[in-house]
Amino acid sequence: MSIFILMNVLIIPDKFKGSLSSIEVSDAIEKGLLAAQYEPHQITKMPASDGGDGFLDVISHFKNVSISNVQSVDALHRPIFSNYLVDPSSLTAYVELAATVGLSGLNTIQFNKASTYGLGIQILDALHKGCKTIYVGLGGSASNDIGFGMLEAMGVHFLDAYGNKLHIHTGMLHQIKGFHIPESLKNLLEGVSFYAVNDVTNPLVGKDGATHTFGPQKGATPQDIRKVEASVHYLIHHLNFPYLPDENEPGYGAAGGTAFGLKTFLNASFVSGFDFLCEITQLKSHLSAGVFDYIISGEGCFDHTSLQGKLVGGLKVLAEQYNIPLLIVCGQTTHIPDLEISKDFNVLALLDPTISLEFCMNNTSQFIQERVFNYFRS
Repeated sequence: MSIFILMNVLIIPDKFKGSLSSIEVSDAIEKGLLAAQYEPHQITKMPASDGGDGFLDVISHFKNVSISNVQSVDALHRPIFSNYLVDPSSLTAYVELAATVGLSGLNTIQFNKASTYGLGIQILDALHKGCKTIYVGLGGSASNDIGFGMLEAMGVHFLDAYGNKLHIHTGMLHQIKGFHIPESLKNLLEGVSFYAVNDVTNPLVGKDGATHTFGPQKGATPQDIRKVEASVHYLIHHLNFPYLPDENEPGYGAAGGTAFGLKTFLNASFVSGFDFLCEITQLKSHLSAGVFDYIISGEGCFDHTSLQGKLVGGLKVLAEQYNIPLLIVCGQTTHIPDLEISKDFNVLALLDPTISLEFCMNNTSQFIQERVFNYFRS
């Protein structure tokens, strides 16, 4: 039997949502690869994130940062202990929405009660500690409050028709008739730059917007969607935001519209998750220098959206550019017209007609190891 020996392999998958983190996927791929080889070789594992789950893992892996602990709340305002990362040399903070007010932390989903308030607590803490650059990893949000809960926690006063302050959550956006930004908050924000990290290109409203696209994942009923969509339309056209919004701007729909709140109140710049990953890992420099002979990546579901700026799509472009073979390991895949499979690019799916989705998701690590082992031994 001929053995496929790899000299230097880069393992850089995304998470398998609902099953494994990026790091756990990397470990499973490594085990399968090592089991398939008779001779040792060098393996480099890079954790990856598009800004959602695992964002802080990527930062801590590549940067000399410290952990800042803060008592916050989850998406349903229940007290939790949370943390974010700080690079003291540059006064830069890195905050992950999913780790505080994300869906993954909830046993039950309550669409109308959820908010991003806990995220705002972390950002305010970073501001008080003197941070002048703040990166917010977006994705996996449990709420659809367009980031207004986050802004409330930071100190923005949202007001009803009678001038009373409101406590923000998704289901009461329709009550907002105005807002006030205290001078103390304006002073705190002076000279601070915000960056929203995400690969979502959905606009804020419409059939491809935040509510229609992601609302059902968060427990929204058709009636909830209609109500929130109408509320957001009203707010766009009646509130005098510090920074003028464009309801059709790509990316405003990220994390239940949190990207919209970051842009219109904090003038955040949007950063592609893949571009951010390339910068922090110096990935292009490694590839151009010929450091790696083979790349293995992956994600939970490989479909046409995977090639539209996401991690595996970006890696496919770079692998072709630098003539490096690429294998994509995924939970399941759908047919993609004109996708060429070759010795330099292949897609390895875990799910097949003989096993159920539930069983596959409950045994993802084992399936990854087995599929990778069989692929390289054959």
